[in-house]
Amino acid sequence: RSNKYLVLVNGKENREGEGATSIVYKVEDIKTKEVYAAKILTKEEYRNFFDNEKEFLTFLKEKGIESVVNIIDSGEGDIKVGNSSIKRKYLILEYAEKKDLTRYINQNLMSNGFSKSHAQLLFSKILEAIKAIHESGVCHRDIKTDNILLDNKFNPKICDFGFSAYIKNNKKIICGTYPYAAPEILITK
Repeated sequence: RSNKYLVLVNGKENREGEGATSIVYKVEDIKTKEVYAAKILTKEEYRNFFDNEKEFLTFLKEKGIESVVNIIDSGEGDIKVGNSSIKRKYLILEYAEKKDLTRYINQNLMSNGFSKSHAQLLFSKILEAIKAIHESGVCHRDIKTDNILLDNKFNPKICDFGFSAYIKNNKKIICGTYPYAAPEILITK
């Protein structure tokens, strides 16, 4: 399994992103030459968030929700780091060619490449995606522009389901990214 995918570029340039729990690399399936994103767990203490993400991506895929980044494969394998190999968990995900919404806004806002009508259409699609997730019984709990990816047709794909929970479980745990939290969450003890 671990030699099924090839990192496309050597060195730091192959990193597509990095979060608190993992690093994302652009990879290629050796046989099919399809391009994917490989999310690799970097800190063992966050394994439960990683496993949670796999569970919810798999659940939402089975529900047929297309506005969520598609999980292709997952497992555990040897990752080469310097002269040694370490076992790491990984998720192989659909690759979002236009990156995340934060990068897209930063690159296009200053160059006037982000029209009002384009922003309205994109926002509408994001709301539809969140509605579909909620209707399936899942609450994401960390919606932010970093967790909204854009495919090559500018369709938003929600990603990073590490904090997600089933709505029926009625979890009362405060989580997510502090600057993006709703004011009512922040003022509640």
